[in-house]
Amino acid sequence: MSQPYATQPATKPFNWRRWALWTTAASVVSFSVCGAIGAATKEPSTDPAACKAAMAQQLHNGITAGSRATTSTRPPECAGIDDKTLQRFATELLQQQLGSPTP
Repeated sequence: MSQPYATQPATKPFNWRRWALWTTAASVVSFSVCGAIGAATKEPSTDPAACKAAMAQQLHNGITAGSRATTSTRPPECAGIDDKTLQRFATELLQQQLGSPTP
């Protein structure tokens, strides 16, 4: 008993030109969209000294207001500065205002 040979279905030759066109178009669209998203979501570059000065002003306003002080938010000058740096600034400002703790 012999088995019949399986015949391959007729296929079209691969169209490299079409593949190159679609790949190029997809790349251009991807880079354009990602670039636009990156530009839209880019945080403004800020000056750490301006941020620290704004935090110092907030601290001064809070101390001056005393019991009437309200809670504050992050100053706009600090947009784009990481939390670790803000914590360091807050520590430095409080140490300047209150004096360093003695061991």
